[in-house]
Amino acid sequence: MKSYTLFKVEDQIFAYETLKVFETVKLGKVYEVPKAPYYIKGVVNLRNKVIPVVDTGFILLGKRLKSETAVVIDIKGHTFCLLVSKVLGILEIEENKLLSHREIKAEGIKEDFLEACFEFKDTVVFVLNLSSLLKEIRKKKRSIKKKADSREVETNTQKRKGFIILSVGIEWFALPLEEVKEVVNFPKSISRIPKSPSYVMGVFLLRGKEILLISLKSLLSVSSENKERRVVIVNFNGISVGIAVDNVREIKWISEEEIIQSGKSANNKIIALDGGERLALVLSIRELITLDHLGDLKVEGKEDKALREETDMKNFVVFSVGKLDLALPVEKVKEVIEVDTVTPLPSAPSYIKGMYNLRNSVITVVSLSTRLGLESKDESNRVIVLENIPIGFTVSNLKGILRVEEDSLESVEDSSLLAEDFVEEMIKTEDGGIVFVLKAERIIENRDLELIEGSVKDATAG
Repeated sequence: MKSYTLFKVEDQIFAYETLKVFETVKLGKVYEVPKAPYYIKGVVNLRNKVIPVVDTGFILLGKRLKSETAVVIDIKGHTFCLLVSKVLGILEIEENKLLSHREIKAEGIKEDFLEACFEFKDTVVFVLNLSSLLKEIRKKKRSIKKKADSREVETNTQKRKGFIILSVGIEWFALPLEEVKEVVNFPKSISRIPKSPSYVMGVFLLRGKEILLISLKSLLSVSSENKERRVVIVNFNGISVGIAVDNVREIKWISEEEIIQSGKSANNKIIALDGGERLALVLSIRELITLDHLGDLKVEGKEDKALREETDMKNFVVFSVGKLDLALPVEKVKEVIEVDTVTPLPSAPSYIKGMYNLRNSVITVVSLSTRLGLESKDESNRVIVLENIPIGFTVSNLKGILRVEEDSLESVEDSSLLAEDFVEEMIKTEDGGIVFVLKAERIIENRDLELIEGSVKDATAG
């Protein structure tokens, strides 16, 4: 006897060997994957594991299936969610009652993923064999490996320091990246703290943790009528503190020589931006905030173990393209800028917006939404410029810095789904979300890069 789990896809009944079925689930949010194979609807974060969702309606019947029900299955050691209309239950069948699916005409059903069939209550049930999905993936991956880009993003940030540039009113400030945990939107709900200083706005909850919120505008007595929109989360003596600001502008890597020291205090350092047209005051949170500011959240002694362990965490620049959250390791990002106009490049691929003169260096501006085949109606003029490659990606929104532990990362190889090889890793966020870490050097093909370089030379020579 053989045991099968039965389920419906539209009106047709299919079966999968029960030994290879882990569970039945109702899916939450399914995250679209950039350039995923046709049969992948997206991925889900299921109990802290990223699992691809196979659209069975599409692979079996040729039409997308609208359902939130999935059967979690094993395909040769890899876990997949199989999208189904309804799970019917488990049935044991004698092996001699299994027929070849070719003996019965499977009308309207693609036979590529069928293994056998049997009769159940005057209905033909088709047994699935999805191992050929993996064969397709491996074939595509081998093809990609052969033409893999030898260009690697060399990191040269050892002698440079990263800063996140933020604004309050007309004033610009800079915070060292190593002090920043992440950047979030201004909270909708804040609990006030009685008898606290005017610059202490209160406490808000972030993923179940209390965060003390301080207004940088009030703390520094900066004149601003703008509404505070973003909060930069920093670590102070083992406590997470939120610094409310008007906006997060850029991320920049600055050499020590470019930092002007105008006094002995750490808060007397200045960064020159845009060729000296704009200055940003470098802030030291440890000089701005004292333990007295923290009230009941105060901790005794020096930095706790959790703070020390954060030095081993990975830092990413997080941004959105349409509804998708993407990221790049901070060491691969040179800076984040705002671009007004670009010069079109003749005969360039559709995803190339044009070239831009950045401080006498020409960069190629790439529409990331077009390149990744993502729907985005709100592409902004915000451009992420890569380190050591003259390329910038347009994004919908810069979300800031995300600092994550190693176990929050899942490799692409673990999920065996990203045939286009644009994604390097996936970050599993604390709220159950997924952020895709891009393989920056794969976004532009070698042949396209050569065409771009030729066009840039012609344009600059003219």
